[in-house]
Amino acid sequence: MEFKEFIKENSRITDEELKKFFPEKLEKKWLEKALGKAEFKLDEKTISKSLAEPIWDFLSRGGKRWRPTLMLLSYEALGGKNRKKFLPLTVLPELLHNGSIMVDDIEDSSELRRGKKCTHLIFGQDIAINAGNAMYFLPFILLYRNTLSLNDTTIRKIYDLCSLEMMRLSAGQGMDILWHKENQEHLTEEHYLQMCAYKTGALARLSAKLGGILAEAK
Repeated sequence: MEFKEFIKENSRITDEELKKFFPEKLEKKWLEKALGKAEFKLDEKTISKSLAEPIWDFLSRGGKRWRPTLMLLSYEALGGKNRKKFLPLTVLPELLHNGSIMVDDIEDSSELRRGKKCTHLIFGQDIAINAGNAMYFLPFILLYRNTLSLNDTTIRKIYDLCSLEMMRLSAGQGMDILWHKENQEHLTEEHYLQMCAYKTGALARLSAKLGGILAEAK
């Protein structure tokens, strides 16, 4: 299989897993599985409109989906033998990535993303910030509900990895934002490369290391 076809096929798989994991319309059964049983009265229509609608408007625009592919390649390269079992986890790096760029568009006052108006220009900044933040946490439903029957050590390692790399992403983004606001004559190429290592490299690193964790690589 040609590499472009390989990427395209894995992109299709990730899209299928996203649809299975996070429905376009959130109903009571899904919400109670994700959030636990409501103590009072659940307004599923509002939750769906404020989360699923903007998130799926964003996800449906496409994307290369190469981070999940990197996760699977890393898993197989490091000796993983049960690729099919871990396909549901392809949503983890993909949702983290999409959440980060939805928020990034607000921080950068961007107008277009993947050929359409940015989410905050369609739904408002408040909805876009909340939906972007939700994508940081949505994949963890797979962990705290443990739908893949992972052992405790593997779950802890995934939580640790995600916490570290998302903090690095935020640090890199903070550097980038402030550099554009203030005169930064002290900056060197090394400073810039460190910002890129944090901001741009975080989710690529996360994807590769996630594959290693799932393969139980030493």
